[in-house]
Amino acid sequence: MSEVDLRELVAALKHDLAKYVAWRSANYPEDAWRGPLQDDFAASLQADVLRTKGDLSAWQVWDEAAAQLGEPLPHAELEEVAAAVDVLRGHEEALRAGNRALADARGSIRQAQSTIRSQLRDLHRRLAR
Repeated sequence: MSEVDLRELVAALKHDLAKYVAWRSANYPEDAWRGPLQDDFAASLQADVLRTKGDLSAWQVWDEAAAQLGEPLPHAELEEVAAAVDVLRGHEEALRAGNRALADARGSIRQAQSTIRSQLRDLHRRLAR
């Protein structure tokens, strides 16, 4: 993959994955992340992760991009994103159920969302220089 193609793919990931993986849930106060699971918060978290881009989940968006990137991934930030996406993928059942399992997974999901956002932001900035 050329450097230009990589830059474009990372820019697309920054928009399609990093922006929307926490689009709604990031705006909730701290008590939504720690207290009893609120229905509206659960719905926001589900939408962010399970429908990150249209009907595609966060891992489906990532998998499409990763197929273009090939192995090994060309930057450490992308390895971090891959690991964070795997965390989200591992919580698919809890996300779909929206029950106590989702309440228990909130912290892990939040950390994965944060990692995806920060790593893609940082890589995009570095590649744009």
